[in-house]
Amino acid sequence: MRAQASSSPRSPARGPSLAATAGFSLVEMIGVISIIGIMMAVVGPNMIRKVVETTGTREQKNLQMISDALENYVRRNQSIPGGGTWYTTLANFTKLSPTDLRYADPANPVTSGRVFMIYPGFTPATGVDPVYTLPSGGTIAPTNARILIISSTKRGLALPGTVTSGIAANTAANRTRFNNIWNWSLNPFTKAPPTGWPATWNGGGEHLHVQRIDLSPLFYHVTVSNPNFPTNIPFAKFNQLSTVAFSVTNAVDAYYPAGTVIRLYRHDTPYVGPPANPDELNVTHVVQGDVNFLYDGSPARWKVQ
Repeated sequence: MRAQASSSPRSPARGPSLAATAGFSLVEMIGVISIIGIMMAVVGPNMIRKVVETTGTREQKNLQMISDALENYVRRNQSIPGGGTWYTTLANFTKLSPTDLRYADPANPVTSGRVFMIYPGFTPATGVDPVYTLPSGGTIAPTNARILIISSTKRGLALPGTVTSGIAANTAANRTRFNNIWNWSLNPFTKAPPTGWPATWNGGGEHLHVQRIDLSPLFYHVTVSNPNFPTNIPFAKFNQLSTVAFSVTNAVDAYYPAGTVIRLYRHDTPYVGPPANPDELNVTHVVQGDVNFLYDGSPARWKVQ
């Protein structure tokens, strides 16, 4: 009888080898880190640029809002605020608080202040704040009624100390500094700030934002003639200022801001003083363009030409 061969016991099942359970090898880790580095090199600058562009777009919208508010204020009040009051003056004409108007980043007021710069050669400037208020006799033709609103949106980077709010002395250096900023535009390659900008300013033009406002078009030419002088001496009031007697043939040849209210009164009797009778009010006119008024003594009335 053949002896039955005995089978040897099976080896117990083995688990995964140590090599199979080990982590990444050094070569693999270096490869992963290299890939991450390449991705950051590509994506990082794009992300930073996107943040800068978004911040800049928001700031330009705010500056445009301030510009619109300033023009509305001039039309409503026939006045131009100065460097010390512009942000409180315009608060009622925007959705922003005085603090939000004054600073591009209110959380960092030390370095984010906006500058409200008025051209040094602006005429007729009062030299105080407000920089212009309407005189009863009008004003000469405005010259360089230009304003810059300037801001920096780079965190921790204030504008240079030479760029300040208000109206500086009317010197060649100050006029040049203003015009360099007025004429500046961002070069997308060099990103250089305006000509003459301090070399110590640690920022590029992409962080600089400039809003240019020319208020000259808001001033209109107004003439008032009284060919019946001295037989008739009519009167006028400009925005309820003191009464002006037209005691010369050509009484007014001046400029008034848009929105100025002109009230013209008849006066048919020999001159004795300003008209007291409201019925003598002949014309009420709101200045929105160049206009000429002529007094016709027969019948006594003002004509708008």
